[in-house]
Amino acid sequence: MTRLAHAPLLCELHAHTTGSDGPQTIGQLVDAYGRAGFDVLSVTGHVARADDPPGVPQHVHARNHSAYVMAIEIEAARARVQYDMLVLPGLDLTYDDPIPCVPRPPPARSRSRAARSGDAAGALPSRSWKNVGPRGVV
Repeated sequence: MTRLAHAPLLCELHAHTTGSDGPQTIGQLVDAYGRAGFDVLSVTGHVARADDPPGVPQHVHARNHSAYVMAIEIEAARARVQYDMLVLPGLDLTYDDPIPCVPRPPPARSRSRAARSGDAAGALPSRSWKNVGPRGVV
């Protein structure tokens, strides 16, 4: 049996704040994940395309990017000291497609055949995953 040289890291690589469409501030997010024992947190803001139609929210853009990164760096320093957690800025490219393409799951018969054959990816609809954070499944 192969032993790991290091314990696996507990990471959240896509967490939104009130600056985007999340329910918590950066500080609240850091505290929630820090208290839950996470090693790495990526605070992720939505970036809209410059050619998106008017009315599409632009949470992070050229004019506020520096302030966005600075706010995360301030909390990252606190997270390192208080929780020994690495906090990184992330960006989530938001593309408002006027004609969204939503994949459909295969018929139930195909899913059960895939499950019996051991093809787990084929057994589940493509949008069946959930995010798991310190407050459980969201």
